[in-house]
Amino acid sequence: MYLGWTKHLKDPVEKERFEHHVKSSKPALDRVKVLIEEQLEDTDHTETSVKQFEDPNWAYLQAYKNGFKSALKILYKFVDLDSQKLTKEIQ
Repeated sequence: MYLGWTKHLKDPVEKERFEHHVKSSKPALDRVKVLIEEQLEDTDHTETSVKQFEDPNWAYLQAYKNGFKSALKILYKFVDLDSQKLTKEIQ
């Protein structure tokens, strides 16, 4: 589990209790993972559409999509309890 979930807690008992709460939320977090994956797929699909180049501001649209995808990937790492992230930074 990503350390960010419990880094705000100093008491080991509280950390363990909070970890239990997060792990017990795994079914809901797994559903969030699926929703994020769907959003990433939708964004990838619109990126490859030739129609986007008809917009004179397509570069700004592309920059927006890149930022959106980056944020989705960060959120995915937060809710992916199976990956057991132990680093302090999200890459």
